[in-house]
Amino acid sequence: MDTSLTIGIIGAIASIISLIIALVQYMRYRDAKNNLRKLKQIRSTQIRGSILLAKEAYDALEYAECLAKDEDVDVDKKIVGQIAGARKSIEAQCLRLLEQAILDEECFTEETAREWLEKGLLQYGWTYQAALKLTQNKVKTNKERF
Repeated sequence: MDTSLTIGIIGAIASIISLIIALVQYMRYRDAKNNLRKLKQIRSTQIRGSILLAKEAYDALEYAECLAKDEDVDVDKKIVGQIAGARKSIEAQCLRLLEQAILDEECFTEETAREWLEKGLLQYGWTYQAALKLTQNKVKTNKERF
């Protein structure tokens, strides 16, 4: 057998093998990309659910604090202090969850904040203002990266 023919056959076989490997890598990449998208959706759903639960707890504590401050009800001052402390902790938790949710969004703008407001993930008060502030910080961070 001629040497050039042997080299040609080996080259053709190597090309076919490399095409097969490229196809397998593409299929793995596509699967990994789909799995990552699914994980992001699950994480987003979990974070949004946690935000809603934290908001409910915050509202309940806010109502309890209003009741505790009512002059007609005899409540120990320590309890009022504990309720206020719990509200602050839940507020901090809400801010962290909100920050995670915003960072998970590919493009979080004031428009997105308004959409979240309509969906009930934000309120017009401090959560909406915090989201807008985090939006500005995210834009600054993204500009610094690139």
